[in-house]
Amino acid sequence: MFTLVRRTPMNEFDALDYGLDNILASFLNDENSATSRLNQFDYPSETEVFSKDNYLVYRVALPGIDQKDIDLSVENNVLKVKTERKQPNEVKEKDWYARSFLYGRFEQSWTLPKAVNPDEMSAEFKNGVLEIRIPRVKAAISRKIEIKQLESAAA
Repeated sequence: MFTLVRRTPMNEFDALDYGLDNILASFLNDENSATSRLNQFDYPSETEVFSKDNYLVYRVALPGIDQKDIDLSVENNVLKVKTERKQPNEVKEKDWYARSFLYGRFEQSWTLPKAVNPDEMSAEFKNGVLEIRIPRVKAAISRKIEIKQLESAAA
């Protein structure tokens, strides 16, 4: 059986870091190996921000997270998403062959533009994707302005 893995330069550096950390940990009997070290750092998540139907839409991929564990807030015109992915305890550290899941805290924040109304914000969580919709204020919605032809003065 074969597995296809998309390779990027950063994947290669991560794999190198992980491998070197495990080698050093095995020589030094370090409990702070790469697998346990993942719990100490925030993990990145895929995000998208776009405009659609007079809304500013934020999408955040949070696979493996329960909706009840997501904290969504707006304070001082800053939108914040916070959560934590906890490492499962059903597998002992010595029994892992490979790991690429990331565990730990996640926090993402965006400064909202003045052209949106956060008081009318709505959010939906479906299939591991949090979608936040914030309506744009009417003054910020673009509209076409007609340019009138002026009659030239007869000389």
